[in-house]
Amino acid sequence: MESCVPSVGDHCRILILVRQCGTKATKNFKRILERLNRVEALTVSENPKRVVIPHFITNVRHELSVWGEFQAHRRILGVIGIAFASCSASTSSTSSSPDEAADEKSTASRHASTSSYTASDIELIAEQYEALKAQWKPTVLDSRCAVFGDSANAVKCFAERELLAYDRLEESDDFEMGVRELVKSIYWVVEGKRLDLSFEKLDTPPCPLVPEEEKYRIGVENKASKNYRRKCVGRLRKQVADYTLMTGLPSLALEAYLAAIELLKASNDLLWLAGAYEGWACAAMATKYGEARGDRRPSFPRVATMTGRQMTSSPTSPFFSGHIRHRSDGQQAMVAPSSNDSPNTRTTIQYLEIMDKFRLAIEHYERFSFAAFVEYECVVKASSVLKLEHHFFEMELFIREHVGKYLDDNFAIFDHVVKSQICLNSATIFKEVGFKRKEAFFSRLAVLFRLHIGVDDGRQRAENDYKLVYPVLYKALAGYGIPESAKDVPTGSRKGPALVQIRALHEVYVSALRASYAEAAVRHLCFLLQAYLDDLEPSFAQQLCNELVHLCEKRGLHLAYQHIPLPCGIILPPLPMSRFPLMFSFKVLPLSPHLAPVVVRPRDTSQDIFIYTPFQRQNKESVRWVVDCACGVAVNVRNSLPFELRITNLSLQTDGVAFESVPVRLDLPPASSEVVNIKLLGVPRASGKVSITGYTCEVMFVKNVCKLKDLPWFNESLTASFDVDVVPPLPVLELHTALQRAPVTEDEHDASAETTIYSGQSFDHSIRLINSSRELPISGIDLELIQPKVCGGPALLELMDTSTLKETLNPGETRELRFRIFGIDPMTNADDNVREGGGGDGKRTIDHQPEKIPYTGRLLTTEFLFRYRSAVDSTTGDVYERTARLPLAVAIMPAVTVADWHVLPGDGPKTRYVVLDVTNSTDAEAELRYSNGRLISVQPREVCRVPLLCPCSEEVASTEFALAEERRSLVMQGQEIDRLRRTLELHVAEHLDIRWTIPSLKLEGLVPVGPLLSSVSLLKQLVLPALSIGVSVNDKPYQGQEEITLGIGELVSVRVELLNSLKDGHVFRGTLSLRCFQEMQNGRPALDRMEHLIMCGATKQPFEVAGSRMVDDSSVDSRGSNDYVPTATLLRESPAVSYRFGVAFRFEGSYKVRPVLLNGRDDKIAAVNDESFVPTLSFNVVTKV
Repeated sequence: MESCVPSVGDHCRILILVRQCGTKATKNFKRILERLNRVEALTVSENPKRVVIPHFITNVRHELSVWGEFQAHRRILGVIGIAFASCSASTSSTSSSPDEAADEKSTASRHASTSSYTASDIELIAEQYEALKAQWKPTVLDSRCAVFGDSANAVKCFAERELLAYDRLEESDDFEMGVRELVKSIYWVVEGKRLDLSFEKLDTPPCPLVPEEEKYRIGVENKASKNYRRKCVGRLRKQVADYTLMTGLPSLALEAYLAAIELLKASNDLLWLAGAYEGWACAAMATKYGEARGDRRPSFPRVATMTGRQMTSSPTSPFFSGHIRHRSDGQQAMVAPSSNDSPNTRTTIQYLEIMDKFRLAIEHYERFSFAAFVEYECVVKASSVLKLEHHFFEMELFIREHVGKYLDDNFAIFDHVVKSQICLNSATIFKEVGFKRKEAFFSRLAVLFRLHIGVDDGRQRAENDYKLVYPVLYKALAGYGIPESAKDVPTGSRKGPALVQIRALHEVYVSALRASYAEAAVRHLCFLLQAYLDDLEPSFAQQLCNELVHLCEKRGLHLAYQHIPLPCGIILPPLPMSRFPLMFSFKVLPLSPHLAPVVVRPRDTSQDIFIYTPFQRQNKESVRWVVDCACGVAVNVRNSLPFELRITNLSLQTDGVAFESVPVRLDLPPASSEVVNIKLLGVPRASGKVSITGYTCEVMFVKNVCKLKDLPWFNESLTASFDVDVVPPLPVLELHTALQRAPVTEDEHDASAETTIYSGQSFDHSIRLINSSRELPISGIDLELIQPKVCGGPALLELMDTSTLKETLNPGETRELRFRIFGIDPMTNADDNVREGGGGDGKRTIDHQPEKIPYTGRLLTTEFLFRYRSAVDSTTGDVYERTARLPLAVAIMPAVTVADWHVLPGDGPKTRYVVLDVTNSTDAEAELRYSNGRLISVQPREVCRVPLLCPCSEEVASTEFALAEERRSLVMQGQEIDRLRRTLELHVAEHLDIRWTIPSLKLEGLVPVGPLLSSVSLLKQLVLPALSIGVSVNDKPYQGQEEITLGIGELVSVRVELLNSLKDGHVFRGTLSLRCFQEMQNGRPALDRMEHLIMCGATKQPFEVAGSRMVDDSSVDSRGSNDYVPTATLLRESPAVSYRFGVAFRFEGSYKVRPVLLNGRDDKIAAVNDESFVPTLSFNVVTKV
């Protein structure tokens, strides 16, 4: 079943019939047809540009060829007979085995070189050739007979001008040239008919007729009347117009058709008027769209001008044995319009005008039932106008309105064969515009009509009927969104109409089964179950599974991993049935941690070039196995069928070195959410690389091979995770410790230990390392200590001495490693885990975020990771390593910890008080020692406030944190802030030393202040500000803790001292004033009380405070002024600047007075007000003192 869509280009072609004469040679005949199809349009005139297009056919529909009088393009104008030598022909026709079919082409060519015709062969060829000419004698204008094999004998029996004789098929270079001469000969005859207008001068011109036209004529025509003469002349002019369009003059054909339309309309000749309308529309399309070529393929070089060697090496040659690439738009290639087609003609014709002519033609055709097929072809040509204009929806509506009636059961003019052909043509049209669903619908409808042919004839459908329709049904699957491979079937809503797809697939399965394509039927059934199991009813799914088992039981085990070639040319791809069973979460299992090997490759110093890129990935250590050591892959398995499923011979598929897979047998329960976790085991038998590529199993008598890359969850990034290196055997290191064992890990081979310690305590312990191997020594051991990160203060674990680990550990030898455990604060971590408190009093609260360090409750986990190298020799210089782990669980009991902290002004502008709220979490009294022997007691479960005087650090400028935050990247900002934090930590740590003792429990330790030292917020407040402010009242330094009592109107002297700590010589300039306010309770804002304050003297004073700067100090030697002495650069510090204010209060009450720096032109003043500890004076104003 093949489609043959009528096109406008048919009107512009010369029809030439090609038939075989003599003994049949199918393969060689197909090669000749390929060469004929490469004969392109022939240019017969340059001024005007005229092109003639031949159309070679092998079969003719007689019911349409009789309409040659009505439409000239239906006439057979030329005949070509093809004959081959009998020996080559017999070879081609009798080869039936696969090997013979593969070598048929070369065999035929070899015989054609040596064989010759017998007298009976020549007579048979001549007889059939003459019979062919006689059959089409009324329309044929010229003919040729091409003989391949014995040119000498053939010349005697054929006319010289009609014979194209060649000794060998390979030497027929000028065959195409002879065909072109035939086309030109036919063209000149047609051109003569086009120019013959003598009928217009006749009183009674001949009247062309179409079949069965006389049956529909009412009455007797008067042949002497003018109306009859107009009808005859109109029909003849219509024929002339057909010849004009056929000979490459579409613009002149328009005029000829118009002239015929006028006469036929006047004579009321509706059938021929419809033909004239159709011809005009086709000529207009050839003019507007260049549709003279129709669906012809793109041009090829002329084969006749090539030598024999060029013919076998050129891709355009019919003898080329390689792959020939064709243009994707080959079906839409068009010939450029003739030069006499003016631009005005091409632009003035609108597609609506063409459509109107087509509609008129269709309307008139509908009056004549015997012209139904001509009417249908006119409909298809009219739809091509909308297709060329990209009005696809209008085209679909047009086809639906006009083609639907031909497919009606009551439309008896067309039999089911024609209706099937109409459906195939419609499918082809919709395929060209991308309407895949429509294409699939009409393809299936064509199959329905085709299968009704046997029913109409009163016979049962035979196997050949299903072999005919199977390819159509299979190719229609793509229109419903069903790909060839089951792994390409989309999921969810993107799958499409599942019920329709299931029905279409089931039809393909049934047609394959009835066409005796049993293997293909099994493959389609497997595809249906694999891709659409979720959409099937459980009963129907079980029925399909039973059919699958029944089919495979009769034919044996079905190999689902092989291609299935079919006689119809379709090749079914392999089908991985990954749903039976459903296997997912593949994971290559490493060996036990104490057995897993690591390969360290030697460093290539010759290519040691560092190239930084932020996109580089860290190399992840891959899994490695050991020869003769059992290994496996973990898989989750689930049954997706509604009944119990038995799987046999389930095993791994590998590539690479020898690998022995262990087959597994499973009986899975019916479909449920239960997932069975299994391990597919195997043993590598040689060192090298092994790749896990998939698995194989047998289920329902189908042997299935699934590649991992075909599974839905797989992606290319996972490929490397299934490549495993296999290495030789290695020694084993054992670890022993005196600490109590604890079940911290599930791994039985890793010794684990636990201990309990109070926060702030420290203890010493040791680990014994033993080489348990009897033969292989350990050449060296590397230790990695994994513990919670602590940015401030001592770490949880600290190693004593690791120098002995570098020495060789002989078989059976033992060594000892000592380490120290310190009880860190378990409720905090190493990050800057503090949050701002309230106000500007410097209060901070510790933010507990235990999830950021690896502990459960108060249990911290650490690990000693030993990497030891073996002495196994390697030809590539690789070093084999193994690891041994000692997990250690440290339970830290809280003793005396810091719960809160405050930073307050110190006894001067360069000091601060760090006030710690220390909590005694034990049930016994604790004693604290701090600040050079000071002692304080803390009751159980109580909090004690400990003030620690800490000088401000001058090593870090106050502006460096702001500059660090201006770095370009977050990484650079973090690095710079961490550097500043470490610098300040060294300065602050020695001033935060608090030791605790619990005499009743005989415990002692340090208060862990690591969280404070890791707090950037705390450390920033211990940096000397850029501008320090000190306050004195009546020349007495104000400590910031007492409240000054005054009477109303009592005058006090307030002295404000400013000190610039910047070392870049920066000068602060601005205005200094005092601010008076009253603080309110319950979180309400403070009230400004400047009207209650009396200031004696200036209320605002300008200030200028210079910073330290570098100066040159040069000296002159006493020997003379001309002697040069090198200069030294010195740091000259600027003194503090003080300003006085006299203040008194008008009313009684509690007041706060604070110095305020007003911004002049210095942008740093605002930062000083925010960062500096500005002292606030507290006054209690009363009526009487």
